[in-house]
Amino acid sequence: MSAQVASTATQPAAPAASPISVATCVAQPLPSGYQDIQAVYLAFYLRPGDPAGLRYWAEKAGGDITTILADFGNSAEAKRLYGDITPETIGDAIDKIYQALFGKAPDAEGKQHYIDGYRDGRYSAADLAYRILQGAQNDDKRAIEHKLAAANFFTRTVDADLDGTNQQATYDAKDEETVRQWMQAITAAVVPTPEQVRDFMRGQVAAPSDSLRQTQAKPQLASLTPDQAQAGQATRFTIRGQHLPSTARLNIGNAQCDAPVQVQCNGSGFTQNCTLGGDAGKRTATVQTAESGQAIDRKTIQATSAAPNPEPQPPQPTPIPKLDSIMPWRVALGHATVFTVKGRDLPATATLQIPETRCTAPTDVQPDGSGFKQSCTLSGQPGQRLARVRTDEQANGGTLIDGVYTVTAESFTPPPPPPPPPPPPFVPKLPHTGITDQQCYEAGSHNLVACDSPEAIALSGGEKQDGMRRHINPMSYAHVPKPGGGHYDKTECVKDTVTGLIWEGKVDDSSHLRHYAKRYTNYGDGRARDTSEYVAQVNAQGLCGFNDWRLPTVRELQGLVDYSKPYPDPAINTDWFPHTWDDSNTYWAAHWASDSYASEPAYAWFVDFRHGATSWLERHSRGYIQGAVRLVRGAAPPVQATCPSSASGRFVPTGVNGNEVKDMETGLTWARCSVGQSWDGMTCTGTASRMTHEAALAHAKEQAGWRLPNVKELSSLADRSCVNPAIDAAIFPNTAFGMDMEYLTATPFGRAPRRAWFVYFGSGFVDYHLHRYVGGGGPVRLVRASQ
Repeated sequence: MSAQVASTATQPAAPAASPISVATCVAQPLPSGYQDIQAVYLAFYLRPGDPAGLRYWAEKAGGDITTILADFGNSAEAKRLYGDITPETIGDAIDKIYQALFGKAPDAEGKQHYIDGYRDGRYSAADLAYRILQGAQNDDKRAIEHKLAAANFFTRTVDADLDGTNQQATYDAKDEETVRQWMQAITAAVVPTPEQVRDFMRGQVAAPSDSLRQTQAKPQLASLTPDQAQAGQATRFTIRGQHLPSTARLNIGNAQCDAPVQVQCNGSGFTQNCTLGGDAGKRTATVQTAESGQAIDRKTIQATSAAPNPEPQPPQPTPIPKLDSIMPWRVALGHATVFTVKGRDLPATATLQIPETRCTAPTDVQPDGSGFKQSCTLSGQPGQRLARVRTDEQANGGTLIDGVYTVTAESFTPPPPPPPPPPPPFVPKLPHTGITDQQCYEAGSHNLVACDSPEAIALSGGEKQDGMRRHINPMSYAHVPKPGGGHYDKTECVKDTVTGLIWEGKVDDSSHLRHYAKRYTNYGDGRARDTSEYVAQVNAQGLCGFNDWRLPTVRELQGLVDYSKPYPDPAINTDWFPHTWDDSNTYWAAHWASDSYASEPAYAWFVDFRHGATSWLERHSRGYIQGAVRLVRGAAPPVQATCPSSASGRFVPTGVNGNEVKDMETGLTWARCSVGQSWDGMTCTGTASRMTHEAALAHAKEQAGWRLPNVKELSSLADRSCVNPAIDAAIFPNTAFGMDMEYLTATPFGRAPRRAWFVYFGSGFVDYHLHRYVGGGGPVRLVRASQ
């Protein structure tokens, strides 16, 4: 949250950075609960909190900081700093957090501690940065203490009393990166003084119209006591004033003085021991800045040669407490209100008393007697009440302090609750293949073993085989609710909760329009027994209340394939899709897709639910080789009319000189070149290496963060509006597509593990290899989760 509405005034050029020195002044602490929130801001955003933000989060936390960590850890600002924290990126994330907080890389033991804690659930992506900050030791801990001290100076410079009024500086989103860089210069050895904080904010944060830029308070000396001291004897002098710099010190002619102590960060003074030399007489005592020696003010003191025989002094009168204000003066009945009491020389035992009112103990009691805060809840009838401040030392309610004030109690009408925030926009994801955690390969064998077994990990490393990643975007389905309550039957429609698409259900009734075994041509011109006629009929019936059903794309239809299913079950979740055509007599289960075959418009693509292969078929096919249909509704992927068909902006070059590319639709990051090729800044040079399936898994093991993609991931790159190659050649230049150049995937062929799935980028078809070991193998393109 920002302190104020951002100013539109142009900021001046940033001045040269001034040296940072160690601050030794005594800072005014933040109110109860605020300091923990300040630490959370530092951990996740590496900057101070603004006063409004500290108030908001302190109230929301309610004393339990753990309740808000996820709000910070999952915020866009934290993810810009540290990225998405996943099992693949946990090591990189820890490096980034250490560099941000401590300006160094973590030691190996500490890094492993946090990696282990993340994997066994002690730490999460949402709280990792805060746990690392809280666990700091030695110099790291001192660095955090110094950053928090500087953050407190910064926040109180924005708003000295943190109450949202009389703010000196605008601090909002446009300043975040500037302030972050300033905070990174603060280490275990260096921390800015309050003056350096104000100078930094005046030059690089405050808007020209802010009071911090308009006026600069002049330091003033109010008193120096005592005004006489015995020569040759150490004397403690007390200096009081306003706006005194933290570097101020006392300088007395012919005197030896220690360093100042008890320096107040708010500029109200300090103490300093000095020993006067020489003879008795008057001396000039100068309060000056330590850096430049510039005099702030001077006083005269008397040096005596021997301790004087003091004359009896009359007793000093006790300061009379004065009450200046009680705010607010209008309050709501039955609603807790925090009153701010201000005055002079108020005793530490002062408390607010209002008739028919329940008050908590005072808080933020100022040691100089300038005031306190107290939460009170008024009851009874509306009207004026007398508010008094008394000491609480006496049984009769205490001594009245300086008269009474009036507050007005009004009926409290609670504001209507704010509308609930809109749900976050749904982001479709690429579903997992369905391969289970018992379907991973081991070295030297076709056997499928448990994915957490030593044999599987020895071959590929952790989280790199398909079954090791079954927890990432697992296929998941739900009933579609009816507008009047209840839900539609799964033989009518089913929602894919990973992609957000709604799929047509099928029935086991040969007389029904949506019988699962009915098959069609795919001309798309509305003729009888064609997919286009079927789409029109289903929309005319308003299936599940919708009339925007359509033929799915290959990628959408392949998203339903469950590659783990054993023969003879169809390769789909039959609990949710109980009637899926799979002809066991002909071994044929083609389902039409909307994609045309690029090199021959008379053909169209299909997905075969016997096992999950994709290929093409003549649109006019007859008999048993005709395709079945399962319709879909939902936003179709944006495509162009020509090759390449992907919408502009889908692929974003990243990495070193563009050697990687991020797919904005799936969130995956791909190597632009096949293994064996090199990126020269313009294209992929060299020849793609061919590997056996086992060699490809072993190779990916050695590439930190990279892995062999699963079949749905690799197939998502296929652009079936193109041919030779069937991929965006500008994004992935020199992709292999010749004879026997089928790109390998990490997905085993569940029905015969000696085979594994591949994607052929000559046309984009998906099939399985006859043998994982024999032949020349296939090319490889590696993938990783985006940072």
